[in-house]
Parts: sequence; C-alpha cells; structure tokens
Amino acid sequence: MAVVIVVAALTACGWSSPMAASPPSGFSIKSGGLERCYVVFRPAGLATSRAVPVVFVLHGLGDSGTSIEQTTGFDAVSQANQFVAIYPDGYANSRNTGSGVGRAEQGGVVDVAYIAADLAEEARDHTIDTDRVLATGCSHGAVMTTNMGC
Repeated sequence: MAVVIVVAALTACGWSSPMAASPPSGFSIKSGGLERCYVVFRPAGLATSRAVPVVFVLHGLGDSGTSIEQTTGFDAVSQANQFVAIYPDGYANSRNTGSGVGRAEQGGVVDVAYIAADLAEEARDHTIDTDRVLATGCSHGAVMTTNMGC
C-alpha cells in the first residue's frame, strides 16, 4: 500500500458536521489497548462499484478530529472530489510524533498503528484505492504525516 504525504478530539467521541446532506459518522476502534475515536465522511453519491481514495486529516496538538473537520472544510472538498475523509483523534489530543511533545508520546502510544487500523476498518466495509491513501495535517498533525510516510 502506498501512502502519499501532503504536508500542509472528539473528547468523549461526540461528532457533528455542518454538511447535512451526508453527515459524517463517528466510530471508535481498539488500538494498542486504547479506545480511539475518529470521524469518517463519505460523500453522497460516492461510487460503490470502484475503489475510492482516502484522505486522513490530522489535527494539531490540543485539537480534535471534529474540530479540524469543522475548520478545514475538507467535507466539502471530499464531496466535490469524491474521496473518503477520515479525521482520527490523537490520544489525549496529541500524537506520538517523536518530537517529545504531548501525552501520546509520553505514554508510548503508537499512532501509525492506530491510523492503519482506521484504514483497515474502512476497507473492511468499503472498497478503497490503496494506491491513493493520502494524509494532510495541521501543525502536530503535519508532523504525523511524515511519520506515516516513513
């Protein structure tokens, strides 16, 4: 599986979205012994007969998947370009990026494995194009995209 990198918390797993036509769905998954939350936006009219791309959108330190979903406008971009957008929460609103910052790193949380589990869960129920899995992020999330590509 190729991961293309584009550098550019749902505390208590609460989800919402400004796009009513095809609202995102909130999910949780067990990864590294931790319950992790993420939001998935699948555009209305998304093809079911062919594999579709996936874009992970990663929030910065102290933020959440829901907040980056609402502030970036990626749901509208996803709708216009027909890709699945996934907004994973960092552990305690942080990510283990190797930068020495945040509770995820202090706790030895393996975020790359968690994001891979999110992708596997999406692939279990939907056909995804594993050659077009991308990631973008803001601040600490942008650092995480580098880790995903290495």
